[in-house]
Amino acid sequence: MQRLTLPNPPQYIGRGFGGVGMAEAGNKIALGSHWVDVGGVSHAGAVYTWKLSDDGAQYEYDQELLPRTEDLTTNLYLGSSQPVFADSGRLLAAGAQGDVEMGASTGAVYVWRADNASAPFNFSQKLVRNDVQSSGKIGEGRIAASQNGSLIAAGAFQEKVEGVSTGAVFVWKANASGVFELFQRLDPPVSAGVAEVGRYSVSMSGSGTLVAAGAANMERGGGGPDILWGDGGP
Repeated sequence: MQRLTLPNPPQYIGRGFGGVGMAEAGNKIALGSHWVDVGGVSHAGAVYTWKLSDDGAQYEYDQELLPRTEDLTTNLYLGSSQPVFADSGRLLAAGAQGDVEMGASTGAVYVWRADNASAPFNFSQKLVRNDVQSSGKIGEGRIAASQNGSLIAAGAFQEKVEGVSTGAVFVWKANASGVFELFQRLDPPVSAGVAEVGRYSVSMSGSGTLVAAGAANMERGGGGPDILWGDGGP
C-alpha cells in the first residue's frame, strides 16, 4: 500500500474530489484537484499524475497539468470530473465544468497526449460544444473514452432537450489527423424530465460502440436507471 502525495501541495486543493483515474496497465494514476488556484485565479483547478517507478516498486510523482493561460477563469474547476486514460496511457482527459468558451458554465474536456508510455503529457486539445449556450456543465459529470482513445464522451447534466433540462452526453471523435471533432449529442427522451443524465456516471465500451449514462434524478427518492445508446439510440 502507498499514499500518493504532492511535493508542495497548495492549500484547499480539493484533491481527489473529482475522482482518480488509472491507466489500463496500472502504470499511471491521475487525480483531479478542482480547487487549486493558478496564477492568482481562484479555483482554476489542476490534474496531478504519478507513474510507476522503473522497478515497479512504487508510484512516483510526475506532473502537474494546469489550464492554459488563455483559458484561466475563476471557478474553471479543471479536474472536476474523474480523469480518464486511453490509448495505452498515452491520452489523458479531464473535465472543467466552469469553462466559458461557449457560454457561462458550458464546460469543456481537456485532453493531453504523451508520445509514449514514459513521456510527459502535453496539452493537446480542449473539447467543447459547437453552439453558444448559457449552461450545460460539460465536465462536471463523468467522462469516458474508448480503449484506443479515438472517442471521448462527457456528461452535461444541465443540458436542455426541447427546453427540458434532461441532461445529455456529448461525444467527440478523432479524425484521421488525431484531432477531435464533435461527433454526436446523445439525448434521453424528453419524458425523462429533469433527469440529470450524465451527472454521476458515463461509461463507454472499449470499442466505443456503446455509451451508458446514469439518470440521477429520473426517479425521485433515489438514482434513476441507466440510459444506454448504441446503433439504435436510447
